[in-house]
Amino acid sequence: FAMVFSLLALPAQAAKADASSVDGTYIGTGAGRNGDITLSVTIADGKITQIENVSNKETPKYWAEAVKLFDSILAANGTDGVDAVSGATLSSDGILAAVDDALAKASTQLSGSGTEADPYVISSAAQLQAFAALVDAGNTYAGQYVALGADIDLSGVDNWNPIGAEAKSDTCLDKLFAGTFDGRGHTVSGLKIRVAGAASETNVGLFSTLGNTAVVKNLNLTDADISLTGVADTIQCRAGVLAGDTVNAAAKDSGGRSHDSIGVRIDSCSATVAGQNGMVWAAGLVGRSQIGVCITNCWTDAALRAESLGGTKSAYAGGITGHTGNYAVLANCAAFGTAYA
Repeated sequence: FAMVFSLLALPAQAAKADASSVDGTYIGTGAGRNGDITLSVTIADGKITQIENVSNKETPKYWAEAVKLFDSILAANGTDGVDAVSGATLSSDGILAAVDDALAKASTQLSGSGTEADPYVISSAAQLQAFAALVDAGNTYAGQYVALGADIDLSGVDNWNPIGAEAKSDTCLDKLFAGTFDGRGHTVSGLKIRVAGAASETNVGLFSTLGNTAVVKNLNLTDADISLTGVADTIQCRAGVLAGDTVNAAAKDSGGRSHDSIGVRIDSCSATVAGQNGMVWAAGLVGRSQIGVCITNCWTDAALRAESLGGTKSAYAGGITGHTGNYAVLANCAAFGTAYA
């Protein structure tokens, strides 16, 4: 009985679209009879409005039966309560699993428990945006683990909200990421940030400022485009594709280090920073690296420009980091492209 039961196809975990689903079109994949089934699922106002086949290897006669599920899924607004089509069970289960996968990406709810063995998993732009909002609201994730579960395309986000508060770090330490973020080799592409006329100290990037216990590793960032300007000679503006700034290491940290490592790769990036009469930092990775930062095994390819237009303050630009504090470590890193300050 155990042997026979283990061979039976198990139904996908049922899911529904709801208010936590972010509008958009999501690609989901499930295992069918002859291989993966990939579907496109469109959601608007918490409702599934369209399901389309992207690719499949199913036998045509079984697929013709299984696609009858599309209407049932649309009517149920999900897979909850929708049964496989008799005679095309394996193909049906693949469709249900693919829709569930797409719905999971549309949801702002993160899977996982935040431990090293079971990290919170981010698999879509919607979830990455929700994660940024949680950090902004005061969840630092200190001592917790977050990981990417898929490549994420941010090209559809007109102006990215950096993860964490963009203000001067010592005024918002409780709103900065301080946990471990593992990209698992995935890529975040198409990051765009536009800040015109910042009226106070501003730090931008995928993250705004990394807390002094933050670890970011195994992450690729491609096709980034950042522009940040300030309005007065007292404004300090910092931009890096990964982060604008970092927090100094805690005074009692052994060796003065705040980060164990930042294992990040950045390819084909463009970051521009122009600051009016202010101190400005621009870098392919981190705008300003404070005391005790450790950056290892990283490379960038970026076109950078840091400019103090009034000429009364300094400007810094660098392929890896624009400025480095004491006790910092940069090891096995390379920078390509151009940097102007």
